[in-house]
Amino acid sequence: MQNDARRAGFELGPGQLVVLSRLVRLARELEGSAGAPASASAPAPEAGEQETATGVYVWGRVGRGKTWLLDAFVRALPEGTARRVHSHTFFDELHRRMHEYRVASEGDRARLEREAFDHAVDGFVGGAPLLVFDELEIGDPGDATLMTRLLEHLGERGVAFLVSSNSAPQDLLPDPVWHRVFEPGIRLILERMDVAELAGPVDYRALAHPGSEHGSGFRSGAWLTSSQLSNEGLRAPSPDERTELSVGGRRFAVEAARPGELWVSFAELCEHPLSTMEYIDWSRRFGERWVVTAVPTFSRASRSGRLRFLAAIDVLADADIPTYLVTEADPAAFLAEVRSLPAAARLASRLTLLRRRPQAGEAGDRQGHFAT
Repeated sequence: MQNDARRAGFELGPGQLVVLSRLVRLARELEGSAGAPASASAPAPEAGEQETATGVYVWGRVGRGKTWLLDAFVRALPEGTARRVHSHTFFDELHRRMHEYRVASEGDRARLEREAFDHAVDGFVGGAPLLVFDELEIGDPGDATLMTRLLEHLGERGVAFLVSSNSAPQDLLPDPVWHRVFEPGIRLILERMDVAELAGPVDYRALAHPGSEHGSGFRSGAWLTSSQLSNEGLRAPSPDERTELSVGGRRFAVEAARPGELWVSFAELCEHPLSTMEYIDWSRRFGERWVVTAVPTFSRASRSGRLRFLAAIDVLADADIPTYLVTEADPAAFLAEVRSLPAAARLASRLTLLRRRPQAGEAGDRQGHFAT
């Protein structure tokens, strides 16, 4: 993992090395020996730490390198050891698998519900000894209940759990009305997992993709004005390209649905009753490029629109899809508004990865990103 960091153009800092020591210990546990690969150059576990753990919970501010470390750790493991998933994808897949099981089965409702959950999780994990769960956030009591059941289930099956989150365990589901619903889950995390805070001043998300001017995947997208579309080789849809997409029997209007490429306005994407389920479905169908048009200033969007925008960007970044935001607003001002909301720190971190094409007479930085 340290060699991966050097190849990516940076050195792991003290905070990353502390987390690395926890991951090495987890790898040793998974392999059942003290000879786990990549352990020779890793720091030894700190005095007083447990010798074994049923999992590791890594938390810290956005951009500290949590996702990069998890990805590098999974790459260092033997193939088939880990099943990695983003939190949004997991809950979507869990609901789908549970629904399919209920439809195909009969029996007592309570028993059927338990069986559906067990069947869905076992099918998803697929026999891997480690489940890796990226960017865990608990936003409602329903997810809190499912996550508590997942923690119990993994413990019963002997499956290790590696989690990253922007929140400390005790800060998950912060709504005081519902926080008590996840208290059993928090206790399980604290009792069964090695909790490690990843701190430090460096934004490793920005350092993890050096090289070409434009990069690839999500970060190869850009903030654009409508007059700059042709500079990126983008062709605005004609009126007759307007169409509808169907997900689960529901239909949603979009500007254009070309092979691998989706054009959708901010209002269509965020101000209509879409959910993460639709965003994930569309990311699978349109994986080459997304263009979101008519993006307003962040403060002009409704509260639900802002939350949907955060969810959509989460899905696009995790799927690593080139994303273009077309707006007449100033991107720097947009980011400033996003940063004014503590819950949107992850959104701000991801949006800074997108390039900005300078206007005439305006200077951009070496990589075409804008200073924030």
